[in-house]
Amino acid sequence: MGLLRKSLLGITVALCAALSSPAGAAEQGVRISIHMPKGSGEMPSPEKMVDALAAEGSPRRVLVTRRLDESGVGLNLDLWGSTPPAAEIPSQLRRTFPALEKAEIQCSTLDESLPPK
Repeated sequence: MGLLRKSLLGITVALCAALSSPAGAAEQGVRISIHMPKGSGEMPSPEKMVDALAAEGSPRRVLVTRRLDESGVGLNLDLWGSTPPAAEIPSQLRRTFPALEKAEIQCSTLDESLPPK
C-alpha cells in the first residue's frame, strides 16, 4: 500500500543488449504503453511480453520503464527490431496474456535515432 501512495515510482531497466545494425540501416522502433488499473490483476513480465512480440533470433533493443501509482501499474516497452505491425500488438498481447484483457494498450512509433546504445 505504501508504494501506491507515492505519486510515481519509475524504474528503468535495460533488458536486452542488441546486436549492432548495419551502417546506414534505419531501425524504427515502437513504444508499447500498457496501463493496468488497480485490482485488475498482475502485469505479465516484460521479458515474456518482449519474447511474445519479437521474431525468434532477431536482434533487438529493449528499454522498459515501469510506473506504480494510485491508479495502477504502467509499463512502457520501447522496442527496436523485428515486431508485428503496431496495429496488431494490442490484440496479440491480449491473446497471449489474458491478464491484459482490461489493460489500456497504446502503440506509437519511435524515432530510429532513439535506440539505446
